[in-house]
Amino acid sequence: MKIAKLLALAAVCTGVSVGGQTVFVVPPETPGASPGYPFYSWGNAATSIHDAVDAAVLAGVTQVFVSNGLYHITNEISVKNALYLRSWNNGAIDQTNTIINAGGLYRGFFVSNANAVVDGFMVTNAATNAVNLYHGVIRNCDLAFNLGRGATIGLNGILEDCRVRENYIVAHGGGVYLSAGTVRRCAIVGNIGSSYYGGGVYIMGGGKLLDSSIISNQCVGTANGWGGGVFVSELGLVSNCLIQANRTFIRTAGIFLSAGGGGNIVVDKCVIVDNVITGATGGGGSYMNGGVLRNSLIARNSGVRGGGIFMIVASNLIENCTIVSNSASERGGGVYGPGSVATDVLLMNNIIYFNNSPNGSNLYNQDMVFWTNNCTAPSVNAYGSGNITDDPAFVSFAPDMDAADYDFRLTADSRCVNTGTNQPSMSSCVDLDGRTRIDRFYRLVDMGCYEYVPGGMLFGIR
Repeated sequence: MKIAKLLALAAVCTGVSVGGQTVFVVPPETPGASPGYPFYSWGNAATSIHDAVDAAVLAGVTQVFVSNGLYHITNEISVKNALYLRSWNNGAIDQTNTIINAGGLYRGFFVSNANAVVDGFMVTNAATNAVNLYHGVIRNCDLAFNLGRGATIGLNGILEDCRVRENYIVAHGGGVYLSAGTVRRCAIVGNIGSSYYGGGVYIMGGGKLLDSSIISNQCVGTANGWGGGVFVSELGLVSNCLIQANRTFIRTAGIFLSAGGGGNIVVDKCVIVDNVITGATGGGGSYMNGGVLRNSLIARNSGVRGGGIFMIVASNLIENCTIVSNSASERGGGVYGPGSVATDVLLMNNIIYFNNSPNGSNLYNQDMVFWTNNCTAPSVNAYGSGNITDDPAFVSFAPDMDAADYDFRLTADSRCVNTGTNQPSMSSCVDLDGRTRIDRFYRLVDMGCYEYVPGGMLFGIR
């Protein structure tokens, strides 16, 4: 805190100014602070973020710069106008030292303007939500240690480049509740949702979770603690995310898809690993009650039934996934199929191998779904076509290897290369490494989440 005061004092003494009209804020206990409305210099800076925002709105000013330090608030900071509200430490964003403490009674920010940006704060000790975001952008923030979830996002709100960590709520979404809007490039870590769905993230209404890490979150409770990492209801997109080391007692530890019969959920290019379910049923990696899971790695997850994936009778598509090294204590180490014949469940172009369970190491209830061009054992050609049982020949894998040395990409002699079945959408799709699915040589998709890329050089002739 002494450092924060010294930096703020330096700003006051030097009268640092920034081009254009800007409202400035310093902590209330800053030596030499002398607030002077409308707070247009560090020397006359406001000592309340609320006062600064109100002054900026009244004067039509669109920038508020907040010096590093600790700010105790007695009401949420409401940003309803086009405003750039950011932390400021010698010209740099300073989220770790510009701290909003909500006293366990209030939310931190409420942002509802499409042209509003809140940039570079830590919000802690908030009640219900650290931030409510319906329009505009919150970025470079640390939403941590709150007595409620980190963020509630709806409509067109965007949360980007933020940390959402160690929040707790008795409701859906311990870290983030995403009903529409977008979360991108965020780390969502160590959050807890008690007795409800989505320890890390709860998604509905078309929300998008992109390029983010969802790690070590939990759902606690023996009845409704579903989706330790992520729960997606009816409509949503999860793309290019790491879902790792999440836990729950029931249903699934990694990601729960609940599209039912009429929803639209897509999970694409995700790494779903090391998730653990400790109670009955569910799936360690994913529980599928309708939705699409494609181009993803599902590995090292564990559960009771369905170590990798647990499916029920709904419209499910698993396409170009590598499901390997998962375990189930009862049955279905890799995939646990529905309990009755499901005419709209299709597994296509997957590798399901080297999983472990006392009853169905790779598959359980495999006769209840349709199989097209998969690599798994035992054979599933009685329930489809184009399937093989050969060892997939990964670059680096053995059951006794250290997990850090696993590499589930394909070698040149793998029978999974060029033996998938093409789909119209694949002409514009990429694999988990970002490589095109349909190569220019053979024009055939591989099985699994990684396309094999041969060595050598390509020469063009004009």
